[in-house]
Amino acid sequence: MGWKKKKTNPIEIFNSLNHKMGYEYLRDIQATFLKEWYLSREERDVVGIANTGSGKTLIGLLMLYSKMNEGIGQ
Repeated sequence: MGWKKKKTNPIEIFNSLNHKMGYEYLRDIQATFLKEWYLSREERDVVGIANTGSGKTLIGLLMLYSKMNEGIGQ
């Protein structure tokens, strides 16, 4: 009936979004972190350490969106 499976890969989620000019792609550190996290997303606790301004908030939001699309969390 037209049901479409929601994306859970955070990089695919990012690529499906409308991007503001200058923010069309993930930085290397963001992409690397998200790839590693996605492979081990069943782990309960995750610690991400990165420099100021490296995009940790975006990483966290993409992780949250991924979990929500999986039906985990609120």
